[in-house]
Amino acid sequence: MTKFSFNDSVVVLGSLDLVGYPHDSVEVTVTATMKQGSLLKADGTEATQAEAADVAGAIDDLEFLNKLRHASDTVPVGSKVLVSVAKRGCILNEKVLQYKDGTQIDTAGKAALAPTNKFASVGDDATIV
Repeated sequence: MTKFSFNDSVVVLGSLDLVGYPHDSVEVTVTATMKQGSLLKADGTEATQAEAADVAGAIDDLEFLNKLRHASDTVPVGSKVLVSVAKRGCILNEKVLQYKDGTQIDTAGKAALAPTNKFASVGDDATIV
């Protein structure tokens, strides 16, 4: 079981003027490290720092815990769930974007997301409680 802390950090700070939807719904397999801001590859798995060039988006699902509240605040590792993933046309909060091992996004990860996104850094007060 893992305790999700999805609704505590702001991932998308704003949007760019692009045509289309900035988010996709992606089915992910729950891991013990998954959280709001987790960097994902195109197949929906968490990216490691060595896979930075394959980063396709970041989990941005403030309602995820509310969807599960009727059951519990924990989700069994290995469960498949649908989450919202920021992929294009976003101003992303680089302070909350993390690889599977918990390291913060680096230049390679930003380069993978940069063609259609921008980055900003917001202080610790950018949380939702």
